[in-house]
Amino acid sequence: LIQVFVESLDRCFENLCELDIIFNMERVSFVLDEIVVGGCVLETSMADILAQIDAHRRKEVEEAPPSVASVAASMYNRATGGS
Repeated sequence: LIQVFVESLDRCFENLCELDIIFNMERVSFVLDEIVVGGCVLETSMADILAQIDAHRRKEVEEAPPSVASVAASMYNRATGGS
């Protein structure tokens, strides 16, 4: 169980270190919640765990607010008549 958790984190963070765990506690908690629910081991398949993590990451990207650069570029294009 611990090995699955650590390997999942390593693949999620691409070369895991202690600072990843400290500064990304929400993501670490999400990975742990995919493995353990209500004190019971729910999933130990690395493929299924990583698929859920990737789906969650894609959803975060879709729902993310536009960046300052993209907003500035959009405003510039409107002001100059560019596309």
